[in-house]
Amino acid sequence: MTEPLVPAHVPHAAERVRLAQVACFAVPALVLLASYAWLALDHGTLLLWGVVVHESGRYTLGETILYFSHFLREVPITVGYALFLLGISGGAARWPDQDHGGGRRVGGIAVLLVGALASGALLVTAASQGWGSALQDLFQYRMRDDLSGYGTHWRYHWLSTLWFGAAVGVAPALAGRIMGVPGLRPHRFWTRVAWAYFLALTLVFGLSADIFVDARYAGHQAREIMTHGPVTLLLGVGIVLMTRARGASPSAEMRAMPTPMLWILAALSVLVPAYLAMVSLSGDIMEQGQSDLGLVAMVGAHYFEHSLDYLFFLLLLAGGLTLGPRSWRHPSRG
Repeated sequence: MTEPLVPAHVPHAAERVRLAQVACFAVPALVLLASYAWLALDHGTLLLWGVVVHESGRYTLGETILYFSHFLREVPITVGYALFLLGISGGAARWPDQDHGGGRRVGGIAVLLVGALASGALLVTAASQGWGSALQDLFQYRMRDDLSGYGTHWRYHWLSTLWFGAAVGVAPALAGRIMGVPGLRPHRFWTRVAWAYFLALTLVFGLSADIFVDARYAGHQAREIMTHGPVTLLLGVGIVLMTRARGASPSAEMRAMPTPMLWILAALSVLVPAYLAMVSLSGDIMEQGQSDLGLVAMVGAHYFEHSLDYLFFLLLLAGGLTLGPRSWRHPSRG
């Protein structure tokens, strides 16, 4: 068997897991802090809650964070993100104190909060904009406030969602074989569920050439990767590592040989953002996007536009990890 590519001086497995957990939560925190600092520097104040920061020039930071109609548009996409992360939890789905019911209680609370957040956003949006508008947001009809059409929002995120699934699929090999961090293991069935969900929504909402050639689409999808890569994906991996099963076999995970599918996912993880960057830079992104407040609003404020999505994602993941079938928590049965 091929030995794991881990230098001899790297700490033992438990220490590597702890370091990885710290990194998975520290990097998103630093990204958000840096974005806030960029916004504060641009606006000349540290108190941004009531300052207009959104790229459209209409929403304050507080309104950007509590952007409920935007959150409704993101719900189907965020569900897909959570499914992809559950697909690498095959050897890592055991909450502390799980055997005494602690994990089940956490999962039950998480599910209740998921329902409360989604229904609350729907009610708030319906109260301010009407039920028709709220349902259009939820069912992917609206790209952004001033642009709409059937399925446009899903297509507006298609390549970035494809990238997210590919990057998550590469995570176990990257963590285990290259970095020597055990605790992530693909679960074949739930990985298939995640990709089936992605394909089903693609069939429902369709594809268009704009996804690949329109600078507006490319720029937005590139920005989604910039947002969800260092924040959502890392937070999800951190949660999965926190709930890793006791007694998992790190050596088996680290010795896993690459497969053709792994190489395909690795290629997509690199080629999708590279292609989006190329298409984005070929057009005038500032002209195509909502750019009333410039680049700092288009990039810096975007991290806060997804605040409710981060919360929804983590709650979905916690609920799935703790309330899922026993095969999630016992890989030998999956």
